[in-house]
Amino acid sequence: MTSNVGMGMLYRRFFDAYKKKDPTVPPLTAAAEATEEWTRVRAEHQDQAIFEESINRRIEAYMAEANSNTSNGGGRSTRSLSGTRIPSNSIVSTSPEYGDCNNLLDEEKCSSEDELNIHGKRKYTKPSQETSLKRIYALEAELNNLNQRKEASSADDELESKIRMVKMELDEERKALSKKERNAQRQKKFRETFKTKIKAACAENPGMAVKLKIRDGPGRPRLEENQPELLKAIVDIAVSGKSEEEKHKSDKIRSCKTLDSLHQELLKAGFSISRSATYLRLQPQNANTREGKRHVATVPVTLNDTKEVQKGHPDQEFCAATLNFLDSLASLLGPQEVFYLTQDCRARVSLGMTAPCKQAPLLMRMEYNVCFPDTQSLLADQQKLIPSIYGGIVINSQSMGDAQAVQFSGPTYVAIRSGSQETPAADAHASDFDRLLHLEAFRSMAKNDHGAVKPVIILAINGGPDESARYAKQISRAIKHFREYDLDALFLVNDAPGQNGQNRTERRLASLSQQLTDLVIPHDRCGSHLDDEGRSVNKELEMENFIGASRILAEVWNSTVIDGHVVLAEQISGPQWITRIEENADWYCRHVRESQYLLQIVKCGNPDCCGMLRSSLRCILPEGFLPPPCKLWQSSSGLVATERGSHAKFCPLFLRLSLQINPSQKNFVKTPYDYFCPTVLPHLADRTCSMCGLYFTSKKGVVKHKELVHGMFSEPLSKIQPACVLARRGKELLCLFRDEPSGAEDAEWLDEDEVDTDVKLTLETETTSHIPIVGSAVDWLSSPWTNFI
Repeated sequence: MTSNVGMGMLYRRFFDAYKKKDPTVPPLTAAAEATEEWTRVRAEHQDQAIFEESINRRIEAYMAEANSNTSNGGGRSTRSLSGTRIPSNSIVSTSPEYGDCNNLLDEEKCSSEDELNIHGKRKYTKPSQETSLKRIYALEAELNNLNQRKEASSADDELESKIRMVKMELDEERKALSKKERNAQRQKKFRETFKTKIKAACAENPGMAVKLKIRDGPGRPRLEENQPELLKAIVDIAVSGKSEEEKHKSDKIRSCKTLDSLHQELLKAGFSISRSATYLRLQPQNANTREGKRHVATVPVTLNDTKEVQKGHPDQEFCAATLNFLDSLASLLGPQEVFYLTQDCRARVSLGMTAPCKQAPLLMRMEYNVCFPDTQSLLADQQKLIPSIYGGIVINSQSMGDAQAVQFSGPTYVAIRSGSQETPAADAHASDFDRLLHLEAFRSMAKNDHGAVKPVIILAINGGPDESARYAKQISRAIKHFREYDLDALFLVNDAPGQNGQNRTERRLASLSQQLTDLVIPHDRCGSHLDDEGRSVNKELEMENFIGASRILAEVWNSTVIDGHVVLAEQISGPQWITRIEENADWYCRHVRESQYLLQIVKCGNPDCCGMLRSSLRCILPEGFLPPPCKLWQSSSGLVATERGSHAKFCPLFLRLSLQINPSQKNFVKTPYDYFCPTVLPHLADRTCSMCGLYFTSKKGVVKHKELVHGMFSEPLSKIQPACVLARRGKELLCLFRDEPSGAEDAEWLDEDEVDTDVKLTLETETTSHIPIVGSAVDWLSSPWTNFI
């Protein structure tokens, strides 16, 4: 078949031949007649070959007629409207009154498209004027024909009457065309005047331009014009971790680590933007590449470095199951019986002085790292403030038994201490806990209607070595609180190492960090304690200045509101030493259960020993203690409790209690709570009492238990050989342990006499007394989350 291009060429040849056969016919009229003839022939011949043959015969006939007219007289002449004779073959192209008719013909053929005139400007079609022009050309041709007939024949009244009628119609059509041209000029002038007035009005009132969506130039507007808060939202979500939490009504602190999560948060926030457009608004990894040059309008946010992404831990599923157990228990007991508190103490507020002048103010910056294990967390520096952050957790009473009832919001308490203070972390946390129980903001969460502390307390901590649930000092402080406040149960739980990004309090740190961006305080409120090199030379003045800085920081944070709940911050000075209490071994066996990541202290149920129960805990847990998390596998023979297999999953608390399925205990009298903890599984036998089946988190605890309870004496234990020793504090060593199969690391404080002293101390614990000099305030105040997006 003939292509569209071939048919177009055929039509062009047909039109040229049709126009040449009678040059006196106006171009527009010839085009209309040629199109009509083409359509008629096409209707007669449906076959393509017959149609083309018929068109070619007509082309030959038209060309022969045109050649014969040229040989006879060189072309017929016609008379113009003024009576002057002009060549008929030039009327089409050189009419001085109506312009270039060939251009009009081209304009008719391309009436659906805008053209460029000789000046390079867009030329628009004029349908109404073109209709009048066609009518004028037709009347002019008819008038020429009548004049030729009049010259060739004698006078005829009828012919004269036709000529007068044609002239009258021609005059009327000319007047109509002139009126249309003037009207077009008036409309153009009106549009220009209207645009000028609109621009002047928008200049006086910018809000009108926004409503009318008037822009300064052509093209598609940038997304920032219609969504002016877009770039700010990217910074808030990516850098600060601030985003709209779908399960709550207000903003929550959540860290976005990938481009997909950032894009999803922008969509949830109501912005209309594609994933690629989000990427182009971040800082490129290489601005010199072609892709990097497309990042025109960017915000100070970079993509996540895959080397710094938080690694998984073998125990993270086991810890998640434990936390899920506690959430389910809290939701069922309800907010009237449970006080849920989270704790995070890994943040450090670093102090620095600007470089231009040594007597310059102090700059503050919060340092917080969620991607590295706690063993590599920032150590307390003398030139840093240590905020201990505690977050109360709201429990929804309408979602009984649903773990999702434990929310993320609640009041926040911050205890600010100087890094130069030597208060033990466990003692400081115990003192802070006693303090927040008496705060008015925590009264409804921590106490019941009678003013007593709620009978069940769940404390979720960040899992550092000082806050670990198996740390001896932490256990001693927990027992003190249990007895002092007559609790039915106290559960102290922490995450696996390096997995503290799920801590509920961690989500509030970004809002607190934002308040330090423009906070500048004098470093010598009570006198300068620094020399010319920035070293501290006066400890007393240093302490006084840091106390002043802590108070200013507390005032700033006290004005902060997170998720509609207040923040209470205060400066804590002076050591808070708490005497360690040695518990009776028999009492310890009945009331305390140790595990790697969970400490349980529960009333034994004997009123003579612990008093009456104040909660419904025993209705849910008959023994008072949580059962060990259990992995279930849907095998062909039914549900099986197994620790192996990727298809096995930890079951929820209430399913665990309802099913009569327990793992094979092998050589254990009772199933240890850490039976399904991967890193502890090889050490279970050494940490379990063979007499009563009680499980401890260390061999020392088992030996001590056998000696005090069962009267069994064993040989002295061999000293522990850790992978390395990270720090020294008094007679304690911070030892790093590494699980060989998985490479997971964990740290624990141990007494010096329990550790092999031949192990090299890999980290010096001497803290510097030198305040860092800030060379660039922008780099110093940059968000510590920037590289973790």
